[in-house]
Amino acid sequence: MKTILVADDEKIIRDGIAGSIKKEFGENVNILTARNGKAALEAVCSKENHVDIVLTDIIMPELSGIELITECRKKNIPCEFIILSSYDDFSYAQSAIRNGVCEYILKPCGNKEIFETIKKVCNKVDSNKKDREFSIQTKNSILCSWFEGKTDFSQIKEYLGINTERHFRLFVLPYFLYSKTKSKVTSQKLFSAISQIESFIDNSVCFYKESHIFVLISSQSKTSCSDSLSVFEKIKNQLSGISDQDKDTELPETTSTLSETKPDTDSFENTCIAGKFPVIISELFTPDSSKEVFEKVKETLCLLYYFKDRNAVYTEKIEFSKTPDAENVNAHYKELGEKIFNLTETEISEKEITEELKKIALICAKKMYSFETVKKLTLTFFLSYITKTKFYKDSDLPEIINVDRITKAQNFENLYLAAKESVSSIIKKQKELFSTNYTKQIRKVIEYVNKNYSDSALSLLKVTQEEVYMNPDYLGKLFKKETGQKFSTFLFEKRMEIAKELMEDIDLSIAEIAYKTGFGSNPSYFSQMFRKETGYTPSEYREKIFKTNRE
Repeated sequence: MKTILVADDEKIIRDGIAGSIKKEFGENVNILTARNGKAALEAVCSKENHVDIVLTDIIMPELSGIELITECRKKNIPCEFIILSSYDDFSYAQSAIRNGVCEYILKPCGNKEIFETIKKVCNKVDSNKKDREFSIQTKNSILCSWFEGKTDFSQIKEYLGINTERHFRLFVLPYFLYSKTKSKVTSQKLFSAISQIESFIDNSVCFYKESHIFVLISSQSKTSCSDSLSVFEKIKNQLSGISDQDKDTELPETTSTLSETKPDTDSFENTCIAGKFPVIISELFTPDSSKEVFEKVKETLCLLYYFKDRNAVYTEKIEFSKTPDAENVNAHYKELGEKIFNLTETEISEKEITEELKKIALICAKKMYSFETVKKLTLTFFLSYITKTKFYKDSDLPEIINVDRITKAQNFENLYLAAKESVSSIIKKQKELFSTNYTKQIRKVIEYVNKNYSDSALSLLKVTQEEVYMNPDYLGKLFKKETGQKFSTFLFEKRMEIAKELMEDIDLSIAEIAYKTGFGSNPSYFSQMFRKETGYTPSEYREKIFKTNRE
């Protein structure tokens, strides 16, 4: 559909031409009208209208047709003009030609001439759009290639017209998250936004990648943070109309100071869903450091939740941690695992499980863990939980945990939602298994072992005396029938699994690990059993772990 603006100061002529065009082209056109040059300029400049063709008289109040065209060209507004005038004056024609007018029609004329001219100009509009889109896409490929380190700056500087003596800064904004309906922005709106930004911001070039617009701005001087914010205000104004049918949804306001990161677990999910994220502003850089800067920007984009209370985030002011505080995080993961496990027998709600995930998200934000670290911790937790609980077969894993979705998560929001989905799957599957595979008595035995495996005196007899009041021989046979294992085998495998996990903590001695896994004060017996299970002594196993981590 093309939007055509008819500008004429005579209402009868204006409405007559507009009505004839609408009747001829029907749903293929959207018709706007303006009673003078000033009203026409306002209509063309409006971000909501996206005017393609202006059919205008020359002599009008406020602004003449020629002045209207001149102002539009100054503002780099990409629309075509058709002059329809009774003034057969060569000077007007010369002015029109200088301003790139497509067609000049003299009154009086018939509708057929007007229609044919409009069809001709529509073809030119389509051709120009394709040329602009091709140019934007080509430039996009070149800039992405440079920032990813695949193309040398010397190969692109002439094409982009960038001076090597300049300093650069990247501004990054999501281009479809500012929509209440999260409707995807059309390519036409995206290309229009990019063209407008480049027209209004001096020394700027734009590219887009993974739902974000990147604005590269060059300057001969080292711009300050406050200067950067003023530039961002201009960019924000150009993007304010980008979301379809969301006039009240605006980009975040900027401030001259940056607030501290204050993750709020109560609004975590709402924040992710609403997309209330700040603008990212990179440090100043030169061409030879573009790849490093881009990597930092991408890492920041993955972890925008960390900065959701900020209006603007400067990458030079942040540093992500790649070394997790294992004791702190693992303690919360352990608590999460216990709550999931006990969900079937207690009144703990699934909402409380979700709250544990939010607590972990809060820790990650406070510790500023890198995205890869968070992803690794999340995946490790789910895989170890499945292994340790002994409820599932390996073939159950893909059904229970969406490993692919976790590993391919592009940002914190995706990872959180994947983790939440996995928790729901575990709970669902666990309830199914407990309700069909195990009797209430065997569930109690399994739960008792999971809580008391460190007790060196733990035995089936002790379980019957303290938890399940049944004959030990009968309970042993029932346990073997339902789980496929002897109680002693189940307990041993549980202790070995915990021992392997504790081996990763270098601060724990072998004797301490033996004690924590139910072997009491007999580390030599523990070492003997550990070697029988793994093929390695505890020291050899620990060295193997650290060697793998170093590699």
